[in-house]
Amino acid sequence: MEYGDLPMFVNFDYVAQVARLNAATLASLASAPAPPAGVKMLTKKLENDTNLTWEPSAGATGYEVVWRATSSPDWSTSKR
Repeated sequence: MEYGDLPMFVNFDYVAQVARLNAATLASLASAPAPPAGVKMLTKKLENDTNLTWEPSAGATGYEVVWRATSSPDWSTSKR
């Protein structure tokens, strides 16, 4: 009885497609703008709201801030 991954059971066409998809995804991520620099949380006032500031990155057309309850696994609110 044979055990383990053997080359005779590998679908090389499928593996090649996955490799191409991974390369395209990495190229897309590499060409994205850098994250914003100098992100700061303003703490001058004692209130329940949080105010953020940052320096825009070259090439970025906008930002979206997302947040959630600490007990939630998914982002629940966003602001552009």
